[in-house]
Amino acid sequence: DKDTIIDGWTVIDPLEVTNEPFDSFIVERHGHRANLTLYHPDVHPDLGIYEILKRLPRDYIPELLANGIWESRRYEVTDLIHHPNVLALQSASIDLPTIQQFVKSMGRILSSLSENGLRHGNIRPENIFISKQDPLNLILSGFQYSRLSTFDLDTVKQPISTRYIAPEVVAGGISVASDWWSLG
Repeated sequence: DKDTIIDGWTVIDPLEVTNEPFDSFIVERHGHRANLTLYHPDVHPDLGIYEILKRLPRDYIPELLANGIWESRRYEVTDLIHHPNVLALQSASIDLPTIQQFVKSMGRILSSLSENGLRHGNIRPENIFISKQDPLNLILSGFQYSRLSTFDLDTVKQPISTRYIAPEVVAGGISVASDWWSLG
């Protein structure tokens, strides 16, 4: 049984993904574990997002470690997030200051994305992680459906996660407001 190695990263374990146009794996290189997203053929985010992701602050998103093509499939490797996602807040008592901190942290992240012309396209609780409890600080992941857009409203040409999407996305468009709508 030969190890699968992609861009120097050895595939360790598959991660469960359901009804998505990609596969996800835990990978390792030089003792560092990371997350590999391996897209199905002809499905991937806008390629221009990778330069933007490299420029965004590390306390907003997981670090992009590698991206490219392997066996005719696009891939990306990002830092593995060891923090709980915001679903962990469901079991906690949430007060007004926590809600304010959540909105402030997500506002910084979404503003940074918007300033760079990046539309996330898949904001949902499973993609928002709590990197610090007090004050609350968040990390946004899940850029598999991201795209670049410099227009107020642009068309969407690839699949979008459907549970939290804005009305204009259902109709085939995406805007700066789409990510805010998904946030709820």
